[in-house]
Amino acid sequence: MIITFQFTIGKITHTKFSYLLSNYIKLLIRNTAQCTLAKNIGNNKFIIASMGSFSINEMTFISDIDLIFITNLKNNKSVDENHFQNFLTEINKQLKPFKCDCRLRPEGKSSQLVWNLDGYTFYLNSRAKLWELQSLDKINFIYGNKRIFNKLTKSIETNITELNKTKIKQDMLTMRKKLYPISYSRGKSLFNIKSSSGGILDIDFIIQFFILTGKLSYKNWRGKTLLKILDHLIKTKRNNNDFKELKKNLSFLKYLSLTNQNINNNRSYVFPSKKEEQIILSEFLKFESKTKLEEELIVIKNNNKAIFKKIFN
Repeated sequence: MIITFQFTIGKITHTKFSYLLSNYIKLLIRNTAQCTLAKNIGNNKFIIASMGSFSINEMTFISDIDLIFITNLKNNKSVDENHFQNFLTEINKQLKPFKCDCRLRPEGKSSQLVWNLDGYTFYLNSRAKLWELQSLDKINFIYGNKRIFNKLTKSIETNITELNKTKIKQDMLTMRKKLYPISYSRGKSLFNIKSSSGGILDIDFIIQFFILTGKLSYKNWRGKTLLKILDHLIKTKRNNNDFKELKKNLSFLKYLSLTNQNINNNRSYVFPSKKEEQIILSEFLKFESKTKLEEELIVIKNNNKAIFKKIFN
């Protein structure tokens, strides 16, 4: 893919790479839906919505393509799920090596593939977990009937507004600990750039906390990139040094993870343990040595952890 070459030689930034990759895949999904689902069902009866880093144009080389399917039909039995399953099969053929699935739908893989709007709304009102509302902070429209999407996001916004604000912090702290990598909980030193303490997820959780507690409007900031939200916080908050630090650190960690995946062919977010890979990475990132890179990473981790502790204390 030409954008990988452009990223490697420094012609485009890591943010531009992620934006182009995410939007190229969204275009493929729209075109495939137009040729399959729209012909079989009608494009006014359903939506395809995106979730996760793919949704907010922050993809890496190993990101999943998370989708959900919602219809406006009153009865799920009116929907032939085979049409959507065939769509997934076709889109996965086109997107290899990326994996497209619907694991973030209500009740996950154990539930039906396609939900009607009333059923989804009832689920949100009755038994959706806080982590599900967190994930819905990144939802975006891809294809179908925009009115269905607008009704869905209005329902999500209502549920977020009605959350018990005193429980959000503790529930999010509990969830954050569950997402630490296994190596972290066992005391090993391998650093996962995304999920270790001080990693990208700490910054992600801070932003989600601001949305879920109403400090940021869900309506205005749903589906926006983390960097764009941090830019807004920098502009609007009087004491904005922490947000400036988080933006700088997030940008570095995103660049680090993409570069590591690219030049070391690393299919994870784990900082390399092999000395030769560390040297290659540090030279590519223009550090004097691998030791200097490790020292910079320690500073960033510690700063992120300190800000996270301050907000969730």
